[in-house]
Formats: sequence, structure tokens, C-alpha cells
Amino acid sequence: MKPTDWAFSRLKQANEQSVEQLRSELEQLKSQGNEALKSRDYVQALKFYDQGLLISQKSEQLYKEAAILYSNRANVCFTLGKH
Repeated sequence: MKPTDWAFSRLKQANEQSVEQLRSELEQLKSQGNEALKSRDYVQALKFYDQGLLISQKSEQLYKEAAILYSNRANVCFTLGKH
């Protein structure tokens, strides 16, 4: 398929939309994890970060978000003494 083909452009557009949907879900989970962390609910924070990491694995374009989640998760693990 050539980049100028109609189908290629539609497929690319659909992929970009789904990545944005995944990014939105991931950001929501990250925010919930951050709120749980602020409340010192570390177990819940880990659950939110882990769910976000599962979503981040669905697209290579979410690698930056995954790095942040891994960092946040490491912070929680350190706080819990799991290092």
C-alpha cells in the first residue's frame, strides 16, 4: 500500500485515534495512581500504575508515558521498602 492510497490514510488516522484513546486512559490511571500516592494508599497506587503499564504496552508510541509510570512505580516500591 502506498502512503497516497485512501485506505492507507484511513488506517493511519484510525491508528492515531486509538493511540490517543489509549493515551487518555493511561493518563487517567496515572492521575489516579498519583492521587492514591498522595493519600499514602501505596497498594492502590501500584495497581493504577500497573494497569497503566499494561495499556502502554499496546502501542510503541506510548513509551514516554511508560517511562513515567515505571518511575512512579519505582518510587512507590522504594517507599514500601521493596527495593
